[in-house]
Amino acid sequence: MKALSRHTPCGDTIFCDDIRQEITGKVTLVGVYAGSMYLLKPFPAKLGKLALRITYQEHPDESEDPVELHIYLPGNKTGEPHMKTVLDHKFREAGKPLLESTPVFEGDDTEKLLSATFHVEMTDVPLNGAGRIKVRAYRGGDEIRLGSLLVQQLTSPAIAAAAAETGNG
Repeated sequence: MKALSRHTPCGDTIFCDDIRQEITGKVTLVGVYAGSMYLLKPFPAKLGKLALRITYQEHPDESEDPVELHIYLPGNKTGEPHMKTVLDHKFREAGKPLLESTPVFEGDDTEKLLSATFHVEMTDVPLNGAGRIKVRAYRGGDEIRLGSLLVQQLTSPAIAAAAAETGNG
């Protein structure tokens, strides 16, 4: 069997309601969304809180270009990101973490990865329509897709069915 190397740059995002950092080093993700978020209220809506655990990875010495992260919200007519930030270049220096341990994976030189993982918590998040919350990284001329979450409004029959299943209808 042929072992495939990870293509980089790459990464992922976990979308949830809250992230709790414990003193023991554990991270607790509360209310993790599994691909979709269903709103019970009509658009436009405000989400009280949304937390994202974002990981970005690349091979050592792959690039010296800055990495900029953008978070886009559905229904935003301007196309501008709701939030953006530039990653601190120190994540490329092995052993110098951003917000938590930055591992360099073991293996031969083609398997080592620099990893930056951090948490973003947003409050009063404006959702102006159905669509995707998108997390993107930009490095040089490249867009790196780090994840998305589909946001939908439940229709009245769906709400009634869900309420009936849970005994709340």
